[in-house]
Amino acid sequence: MAVGSPLGKLFGTSPIKPLQHHMQLVYRSAELLCRLVEAALDGNRSRMDALSLELEASAREAQAVATELRRHLPRGLFLAMPRPDLLQLLSAQQQLADDARRTARSLLFRPLAIPGAARKTLSSLLKRSEGLAALVLETIESTDELLETGFAGAEARRVERQLDSLHRRVQQSDRQADKLREQLLRSEAELSPVDNSFNYQLVDALDALAALNGEIGERLRLLLAH
Repeated sequence: MAVGSPLGKLFGTSPIKPLQHHMQLVYRSAELLCRLVEAALDGNRSRMDALSLELEASAREAQAVATELRRHLPRGLFLAMPRPDLLQLLSAQQQLADDARRTARSLLFRPLAIPGAARKTLSSLLKRSEGLAALVLETIESTDELLETGFAGAEARRVERQLDSLHRRVQQSDRQADKLREQLLRSEAELSPVDNSFNYQLVDALDALAALNGEIGERLRLLLAH
C-alpha cells in the first residue's frame, strides 16, 4: 500500500479506521434507500431518480473501499483482532450496501402501491431500518477506544450495551415487519396480485436489511471478544 494513499493514511491513524470509513458509506446507502422508499410512496419520480444516483455512488464507493481493504489489510497490525473475523465483518457490511442498492433498483421499475394503514407502518419500519444502521455505525466508531484500553473497562461495557440495544431493536423491527405483512394481507383485495407480490418483496427486503444489521453487530461482538 502506498504511504500516501487514503487507506494508508487511515491505517496510520488507527487499524480500525478503514472499517469505520466503510461503514459510514454503508450507512449512507441504507439511509438513502429509506429516503427513496419514502419518495416512492409519494410518487415523486424526480426525487427517486436523484436518490437512486446517490445510492449507487455510495454503494460503489463502499465496494471500492472494501476491495482495497481486503487487498491491503496488514496481518501483523490486527493481532488483537483476528484477521478472518475482521474480513467477515467487512463482508457483512458490504452486503448491507449491496442489498440496499438492489432493493432501490427494484423500486425504479414499478410504482409503489401501499394501501391505507400499511403506509404508516411502512414509514415506521423505514425509521427503524435507518436507526439500526445508525446504531451499527455508532458502535463501530466506538471501537478506537477499545483498542487503546485492551478491550476492557468502561468503554468495553458501553459497546456491549450498544450491541445489546442493537439486538433488541432488530427484534422490534422484526415485529414491525410482521405487523406490516398482516396489514398487507388484510388489504390484498384492494390491489392487483402483482402489486401485492411486490409489496411483500419490499417488506422481506427491509426485514433482511434489519437482520444484516443484527449480523454485523454479532460479528463485531465476536471480534471484540478475542
